[in-house]
This record gives sequence, C-alpha cells and structure tokens, in this order.
Amino acid sequence: MRPIVQALADGALPMLRDLQLYENGLGDGFCAALAAALACPARVLPALAILNLSRNRVTSQGVAALAAALSRGALPHLTTLDLSDNDIDGAGIEALAETGRGGPPAPGERYN
Repeated sequence: MRPIVQALADGALPMLRDLQLYENGLGDGFCAALAAALACPARVLPALAILNLSRNRVTSQGVAALAAALSRGALPHLTTLDLSDNDIDGAGIEALAETGRGGPPAPGERYN
C-alpha cells in the first residue's frame, strides 16, 4: 500500500485516467493515505476519471477521508467513483454528498 501511495504522491502516472483497485482489501488506511497524497491535486492523479475501490473493506471513515480530499479539489476530472460492496453507512454517504460534487450524475458520470 505505501509504495503505491508514495509513488502517486511523488507525481507518478500524471496521465492515468482509470485506476482499478477493486478486491484488494485496502481498507480505511489506504483511503486515508490516498487522501493525504491528494493534498496537491495538480500533481497527484490530475487526469483520473475512474476510481474503483469496490470490495476493499472500506468504511465510512475511509470514505470521509476521500470526501475531504474531493472537497479540497482533488481528482478534478473524476466521473466515476465505485465504492460498491464496502461497509459504508449513512455517515459515509453524507460525507460524499457534502463535497458538492454529488447530486444526479451528469452525462458520462456514474456513482456506485
């Protein structure tokens, strides 16, 4: 987990548009580390459009960390965030809704 997040924080893969990390058991620790790495949105995954974190044992705590990063402008081109089959309750959904990037998906966007 740490090498991936560190590489991203160092600006690796700036043109990456699709990151599929489903079924890896990453959990909240990964979400928190990724959110911290996203503190510099112009440098970390600036072109990412699809992030799949489904089936990773993520809870509302991890979602809240990601939501905070999104609220600060991280992942400006994100159109698809897949958090399906995780342990997210109403608090996690509320945290995502408060990012200001929620609501009905625009054409081409998808939320799971």
